[in-house]
Amino acid sequence: MQNKKHRGGSETVRRDGKKRLKANVVTYNALINGLSKKGQIDEVVEVFNTMPKMGAIPSIVTYSIMIDTYCKQGNLQQAFALHNEMIQKQLIPNVVTFSALINGLRKNGKMQEAKDLFQKMLEKGFFPNSIIYTSLIDGLFKQGNMIAAFKLGEEMIKKGFMFDVVTYNVFINGLGNRGKINEAKELFSEMHQKGLALDCITFNTLMHAYCKAGNVNKAFELLDEMMRNGLMPNVATYNTLIAGYCNLGSMDKAEELLNEMSERELSLDYINHKTLIRGYINNGNSQKVFQVHEQLLENDLVPNIRTYNALIQTLFSKGMT
Repeated sequence: MQNKKHRGGSETVRRDGKKRLKANVVTYNALINGLSKKGQIDEVVEVFNTMPKMGAIPSIVTYSIMIDTYCKQGNLQQAFALHNEMIQKQLIPNVVTFSALINGLRKNGKMQEAKDLFQKMLEKGFFPNSIIYTSLIDGLFKQGNMIAAFKLGEEMIKKGFMFDVVTYNVFINGLGNRGKINEAKELFSEMHQKGLALDCITFNTLMHAYCKAGNVNKAFELLDEMMRNGLMPNVATYNTLIAGYCNLGSMDKAEELLNEMSERELSLDYINHKTLIRGYINNGNSQKVFQVHEQLLENDLVPNIRTYNALIQTLFSKGMT
């Protein structure tokens, strides 16, 4: 009886130890994920390397978070090194792992590799999720392969996935960049009809398409609709509208928007200043070019060498030096 009781106590200790180990892995995963979202990559790597020493063996979730972190940093070599390490440790990559790698390849312009990995995932019996489909569709649009993008969208629907806001935004952006504004607007209206909650990205994306086509008035109509929907314009919204006015040579209106940004306490960034500078260069106003450049410096937005080179080259090409 005593031995039986002892064995029972040992079993409890083992179970408790496993629970603690599991909790440790979960805690480490949460910590790594939090640091990754903050962009603290050195700390992420340090914590990951510390895990085995503390008796917390990295899990599939841990590796997937790490792979996603490296992919977002553009470090595909390290991401795939960890993917290979997973396999060596007999940890089978899951859909989340594949999603991170495919998205990383797509973001770095390696669409063929992304499609190959997608096919490999299917051959292994994994079912892609809507995130993977949307990522690939976005990559195909950026390649200029609109037919393939729509074909994959159809496949996505056949597999039982409904388009969410992110997927619609990708299609609206892809169509808008190809000058197919009517088709983009149809999808925008379709989102309304389906009761999807449109976000700032949806509005900004269609505004960008209108501004690119020189129809800033339509973009402002969307701005009004956006605000009626309870969405406040953000920095990207203003940058889009400022670029629209600059392209039309309406520099006074572009500056009014920049002042409005300041009044709304939106952070002035390098993009809107650069857009104004380009606009004034195209309008032959060298005095304003350097005034805006001074404002840029006053706002602690220091251009890099490439920017200075571009500025000098543009001034030379316009005969403004």
